Amino acid sequence: MLSFVDPAGKEVLSALGIMSCEDAILFRAGELVREMPGRETWRVDSSAGVLFLKKHLHSSLGTRWLRPSPARSEFQRHLELQELGFSVPPVIGCGEMPGRFGSLAASFLLTKSAGDRTLLSQLQGGHHPPRSWWLELAVELRRFHDAGFFHRDFYANHLHLADQQDWGRPCMIDLQRVVRRNSPRRRWLVKDLAALHCSCRDFLKEERHHEFLLRYLGKDLADSESDWWRQQILRKSKAIASHVPLYP
Repeated sequence: MLSFVDPAGKEVLSALGIMSCEDAILFRAGELVREMPGRETWRVDSSAGVLFLKKHLHSSLGTRWLRPSPARSEFQRHLELQELGFSVPPVIGCGEMPGRFGSLAASFLLTKSAGDRTLLSQLQGGHHPPRSWWLELAVELRRFHDAGFFHRDFYANHLHLADQQDWGRPCMIDLQRVVRRNSPRRRWLVKDLAALHCSCRDFLKEERHHEFLLRYLGKDLADSESDWWRQQILRKSKAIASHVPLYP
């Protein structure tokens, strides 16, 4: 079944032949850009522009009885973040396929593309963010954390920039692992900061990262608290850099 369809996207889904969750799971008229056990991500050209179709082909025995499904959970994060004014890709459709005895067998999420320009691609091309943009990102991340969210994959390649702008407001993607808690543990906040540090450290001087941290903490000068955060971030960033992902 289709749990959600954007009214403006009905014609798009119809043109793609996606009228049910099963249609989405069987859909292959696109480019497979990422594959891992139980999950595929497809790039799809449509009348509405480039779309990304994320398929959860089956649920593990431990999660198929849980609600919501992985796709619906990510969809809910999109809605929550949009309501709070964060920039995330618009959702075209979301659906779930029931399995036996009321379990969930599969689910999908279809979103518009956030564009090809990312913070990482800009850095790799030798284009460094203006100081004002970099510090505003620190404020945005702090607002994200203050709202109870932590991303868990806050890397530079997950921050997209509008194609028509030089350094516009970044759009966060890959929200599947985003979690919201009333009081997130510090280690999860450190993980987000360290992920950004790790993915930018080959391109930006350490002074820029320290400046980012001070703005995130709302401080003008370093002190014992900021020193603690910096040490934790550097330690976690080193650990992330040594990790080899199973499914890059």
